[in-house]
Amino acid sequence: MNPIITEPSPGTRLWRERPDQRISEHCGQAWCAQAVQSPPHSIGDNGDWCWEFELEAGAEVSLDFAMVMGETSAVAEHATQLVKTVAEQLSTIEAQWRDLWRQVFAGGPEFSGSLPDLELPEALAPVAVSAIFTALYLRRKHSPNKGLTRYSISMPRRVEACFYPNDWALAAGILARLDPEPTWQQLEMALSADIRKFNQINTLTGKGGDYSGHGWPYAMDIFNCFLVGLKLVQQGGTDWLKRTIRTASGTMSLLAALEDLAFDYRKNLIPELGLADYGARQQLLECVSTYEHAVASLNAGAVWMLRELASLYRTLGRTEDASALVAESNKLQQAILDQLYVEGKGWFRSVAPDGSARECRHCWDTGMVLW
Repeated sequence: MNPIITEPSPGTRLWRERPDQRISEHCGQAWCAQAVQSPPHSIGDNGDWCWEFELEAGAEVSLDFAMVMGETSAVAEHATQLVKTVAEQLSTIEAQWRDLWRQVFAGGPEFSGSLPDLELPEALAPVAVSAIFTALYLRRKHSPNKGLTRYSISMPRRVEACFYPNDWALAAGILARLDPEPTWQQLEMALSADIRKFNQINTLTGKGGDYSGHGWPYAMDIFNCFLVGLKLVQQGGTDWLKRTIRTASGTMSLLAALEDLAFDYRKNLIPELGLADYGARQQLLECVSTYEHAVASLNAGAVWMLRELASLYRTLGRTEDASALVAESNKLQQAILDQLYVEGKGWFRSVAPDGSARECRHCWDTGMVLW
């Protein structure tokens, strides 16, 4: 990007994306203007704005800043005008956030559900407030989605329009109750885009992978999508199990989709161990080279899914099926203890398909086993 100082104001800077910098031939020209109310005292060789102030003790200085993006150079004039009304803009935005917070508990047009009034010890209140505000911060209404609400679960650089089911468990409980319909839509998007192939889902296109369609599976996505579906049932009742949902395998009931996820571990069983192989390290956090294949965490997650599915079966009157799943989960649990637990140490090992093992003092094992 080449910085250009433009005419609208000494405090306005404009960038234009050159055609040879586009990531795709489908992209058009992109302009970005930044404006400040107080012009810089100088401009560095690299185009950076510089200010110098001498302040008395306790004094303060503020700089009003605005940034506008668009398809033409008109963004420069827009940014220049916008920066003149920063105080009014902030006041309006604060009012909007206050109303959004009210709707979180009282209900309203912005959400398809609501949260109950919280009765918490004072020491826990900041944690709860932070969790709810984080959910609101993740809320998006992108124009290409025709204003439909989406939640950006993780936002690494360059894929801000994608969401990662890998981290969904952290927000599933809140989102399933506060905004169940968009949560359902994103679950359908994840399952139909095929989480067994892609670690990220593009909320603008509904397809798996990044802007160029690249990606790989995250082993945790099976567990997280099951958890989201289960939370929707727990918050909205068993009628949700009858809803039809699109998946990579075709359209099915939510119950059938949950079964497909819970039984997924069976496809990856290592017969000699009685445990599922969850792949190489790229599919398991990407960064811990010794943590791969048969690990305690996701095998324990499979135990949990089987037992939660058994609970749903009992609710539906399918007691024999429920008993069979409990027996299956007990067998898998015992295999974890026999094959992976390091006796007397409090941690686990990971085992490769060839039988070689490494001890792993991994927080993921602890967290999932305790789940």
